[in-house]
Amino acid sequence: MLIGYSRSICALNWHPFLRINHQGTYKIKGEQEWRCLDTVVPKTGMSWAGLVTCFKSNPLDCSLLARWDEGYQEPWLIVTDLEPEQGNALWYGFRSWIESSYRDLKSDGSRQNPIKRNSESGKIMVSNGCSHFMDS
Repeated sequence: MLIGYSRSICALNWHPFLRINHQGTYKIKGEQEWRCLDTVVPKTGMSWAGLVTCFKSNPLDCSLLARWDEGYQEPWLIVTDLEPEQGNALWYGFRSWIESSYRDLKSDGSRQNPIKRNSESGKIMVSNGCSHFMDS
C-alpha cells in the first residue's frame, strides 16, 4: 500500500514524505543485512539519514530520514524519494501546522473566501504551503 501511495505522489511530480512506524525491516544500500527499523535511532537525541530498502515483503527503495527528539515516545521515520542530504525529518513537524491552517481557513477562519471541502483552492493552498517549506 505504501508503494502505491508513493507512486501516486510521484505521478503528480511531488515528493513523497511519508511517516512509517518502527515495525518492519530495512537494509542500507549496498549492504545485505536486514535490520529492524526500531534500531535506526534507538534512543532520544539521535538522528540518521541514508539510502535504504525498506520492507522485505514489499521492498521500497528510498531515503530513510530518522529522528528521535526529547519529549516524544518514539522516533519519526520518514521515507521519501529525496536524497538524504536534501531532506530533513523535522519537516514532518510542519504537517500539524499545515493541517490546522487548512482547517481554520476552510471553516470560519476566513469568512471572505471560505474554502469548501475538497476544493481545488484548498488543495493548492496546502501544496503551496508544503512547497514553500521544502524550498527553504
